[in-house]
Amino acid sequence: MATDLDRYIEEVGAVVYCKIEIPDVAGAAAKVGNAITKIVTLGNYEMKTYFEHSGIYVGNNKILELINKNGKGFIRLAPSPRHFITLLEDERENNLKQTGEIWVACDNSEKRRAIGSQKVMENIEKLGISLRGKDYSIIPATNLTSKPKDQINCHKFVMACLVGEFRDGYESFKQLEDVIRGTFKRGLNWCRIPIE
Repeated sequence: MATDLDRYIEEVGAVVYCKIEIPDVAGAAAKVGNAITKIVTLGNYEMKTYFEHSGIYVGNNKILELINKNGKGFIRLAPSPRHFITLLEDERENNLKQTGEIWVACDNSEKRRAIGSQKVMENIEKLGISLRGKDYSIIPATNLTSKPKDQINCHKFVMACLVGEFRDGYESFKQLEDVIRGTFKRGLNWCRIPIE
């Protein structure tokens, strides 16, 4: 049976993310680098062999996400949680991940409720137009072919949905966590949702 996110997430406009393994040669290099790093640091440091992909939960098992379409940022409504956790290349080959996990931003209360708001949904509508023409860059500040204000990634898109505008300097997952805390004025915990 497919995972029903509505059972877990009561609030539209909640931030979600998944971990996507770095594919192909880069992924293999990251795993080798990770093994070497663990040896050199006596296990005190580990390299990431994945990247975080973030989006906004909009209800009815759908997640709004920003993807790379021919080098430009493109907003799409992921048709299911499995689409959200699958690399686009694999999705194009009709090879969706069958299992995985999505993490949802929750408060620090004992019940760990998802953090979201209708305001986030309103911001999404007004941001779609201002996204046109922006280059997709995993790390916007390091792309030398255009200015950071003309670049976007999934985290920068999600942060803009939270605050209502695109801002330079918003690009990393760590910054996304800080913006979630600042926007909702609550503590932050990531709650795991198994995708089956």
